[in-house]
Amino acid sequence: MKLLKKDLEKHSSGTLVVVPEDPEDMWQLYNLIRAGDVVKAKTERKVVSESSTGSVTSQRVVMNLAIRVVKSAFDGEVCELHLNGQIVEANQYVKLRSFHTLDIEANKSLSIYKDEWDQIDLETINNATNIATKAQVGAVALHEGLAHVCLLTEHLTVVKGRLEVNIPRKRRGSSEQHDKSLTRFYDNVFQMMRRIFDLSVLKVIIIASPGFVGQGLLKRIETNSLNLNDKEWIRAKEKILIVHTSTGHLSALNEALKTPEIVSQLADTQFAQESRALDRFMKIVAQDDTKAWYGPKEVTKAVEVGAVDVLLISDTLLRSSNTSDRKKYVQLVEDARLQGGSVMIFSSMHDSGKQLDHMTGIAAILKYSVPDLEEQSGSEDDE
Repeated sequence: MKLLKKDLEKHSSGTLVVVPEDPEDMWQLYNLIRAGDVVKAKTERKVVSESSTGSVTSQRVVMNLAIRVVKSAFDGEVCELHLNGQIVEANQYVKLRSFHTLDIEANKSLSIYKDEWDQIDLETINNATNIATKAQVGAVALHEGLAHVCLLTEHLTVVKGRLEVNIPRKRRGSSEQHDKSLTRFYDNVFQMMRRIFDLSVLKVIIIASPGFVGQGLLKRIETNSLNLNDKEWIRAKEKILIVHTSTGHLSALNEALKTPEIVSQLADTQFAQESRALDRFMKIVAQDDTKAWYGPKEVTKAVEVGAVDVLLISDTLLRSSNTSDRKKYVQLVEDARLQGGSVMIFSSMHDSGKQLDHMTGIAAILKYSVPDLEEQSGSEDDE
């Protein structure tokens, strides 16, 4: 994301002008913009006019409109951001306080005004404009007859292509039909990968599958690359990592991110860190459930007594339209850091973030066991 203007301070009002460049930027803006913010961008609106003779005509007019956001929506399938709100600056075509939806577009600037920019807002902007966090990973999750081709960024798992075909079963004494169908399937997956993956920006390509399906795809990638004399893909073999997983569905990617070979390759990426942190939390819960807690009341109490080592929080909670709820969670993040704890904000678009959302969206690994934490939070509710 390009930053064109930054006139803001923590805990004060201000304006930001940015240019989103890719799906990751759209997601960051979705997390940044909330109800009550004023957003201004170029848009198109249907304008109806009536002539002196009474005839009515309509036309699409391009204009700059500023709205006070009422609600926002992010379409994960196509990575589009839509902002709906009331117009705060009238012009010859639109009335004040009429409603309009801004469709935020890549490579077009928009301004964002907030009455208050908090610490999480500032971190979101810093992350979005830091090119070092843009590292992408290509990934294919597949089993015989089904493949998902994806891009993984710091906050998004974007399914860019899906292929599902029927692979005939092997017959006794003959596997010709099965083998031919499987080869065609591998070839079609590779063609999809060629269309979707920009090898110049990918750090690694993960192929996650059960059995020998991943190895079968890799062989066809190598064969087709040589036949096509595609030098980029011939060299790409060094970036491809085959990971054996228990399934070939999308959930295989989260499983793959926990394997040692992937961990070593992607140790510095957020989605790998999220996956490892949640895995660590689950293991601690299984071994000593007094040293790992989840739930707003329990985690709040753990922060209050200074026991939090790692705070795990979903961006779903930080997008809350309830101002007091959001302030509460932002304060929890700041308090945990002041006490020497680390904080991980999980993306709800990654599998690990979805798992955390199923556990209320907030959890904590403690520095030491606190056996009666649930009773402490419960007794305060009774008072």
